Amino acid sequence: MKKFKITAAAFFAAVLMMASGCSKEKEEMTAPSGITDQVEAGSMTVSEDKSETEGASIGDSSEVSITEATGGDAEPATHAADGTVEGTTDSAGVDVSIIMVGDLLMHDNVSASGYMPDGTVNYDHIFAHVKDDVQAADVAVINNEVIYGGDDRGYQNYPMFNVVTPLGDAVVDAGFDVVLHASNHVLDQGTSGVENCLDFWNNKHPETAVLGIHESSEDAAEIYVYEKDGFKIAMKTLDIARTWCGIVAVGLAQRAIDEAASYVRTRVQFGKPLGRNEVIQFKLADMQMATEAARQLCAYSLTLMDRGEDYTVASATAKCKAGDAAMYCTTEAVQILGGYGFSRDYPVEKLMRDAKIFQLFEGTNEIQRLVVGRSVVGKC
Repeated sequence: MKKFKITAAAFFAAVLMMASGCSKEKEEMTAPSGITDQVEAGSMTVSEDKSETEGASIGDSSEVSITEATGGDAEPATHAADGTVEGTTDSAGVDVSIIMVGDLLMHDNVSASGYMPDGTVNYDHIFAHVKDDVQAADVAVINNEVIYGGDDRGYQNYPMFNVVTPLGDAVVDAGFDVVLHASNHVLDQGTSGVENCLDFWNNKHPETAVLGIHESSEDAAEIYVYEKDGFKIAMKTLDIARTWCGIVAVGLAQRAIDEAASYVRTRVQFGKPLGRNEVIQFKLADMQMATEAARQLCAYSLTLMDRGEDYTVASATAKCKAGDAAMYCTTEAVQILGGYGFSRDYPVEKLMRDAKIFQLFEGTNEIQRLVVGRSVVGKC
């Protein structure tokens, strides 16, 4: 009896795995020679008690678009919402789109529609209404409910589904990159059906990523990474993270202002509090203006994110300004406290050490200036 790894892969879990290589907890089950009364696979249940209705169930496609910074000289394509492809510059960014279609569940009338008068089998017409969107997407995923258990078995209807491999050819021709096979029909044709399905994908379409069924437990334990447009997706994480870094840097700068202001209110020199000296007030004013400017830039970047608009340049601007503000304010806070600022008796020395990282990680501030500068100059 051969063991298979059957995973209850949800769409977003699959997309995350292929995009970033993140692993998902999987549970192991033993595929029996026939169909069992009930087999639990992860959070899904395979049971003889099914209640599908007649007809094919092929859901509408849904698309998620995010704006991507290229950070290079290439001129990638922007996929518009209607599926068209438009050119763009590196400073404007590029859309990264993910399309998910499901469920592909074949019943008699739809299965029979693929058999042509000349004896050939072709299912391209099933995906005609979504093919343009699928091919325009950067990554396209389909939830294949039924198993390719073997062409010699023909197509079989409820309750023991089977489809012939020309359907898989149509899936690939439509432009799908990832096929999910974890469903309550995966064992409809027993272990031999799973083996035949794996043979079809491995031998006929090895370029297609198949999730949910594997040759062995060892194979299933491996983290499957589907590589496509990885640089753009990685850069997208930087775009998002840069704003978050800016927000933290703003908080750090504000803490430095608060500590310095608290000190000058109580520190008395030459018969009056330090805070009454204009030089000190000017320093605190410059610190406050730099911090407030960074705060508003971060808020603007977040607003663009919420609106679904391009925020690549806004995020770089916010991160750069906030990082510089944090370094400036903490340095000035140390200066205001004088010798005490250098002492661990006061927190400003640590704030100054902590601030430096915000000019370095998630892209140095020199890189942020390149991003902003290129957006101003344009493509030369």
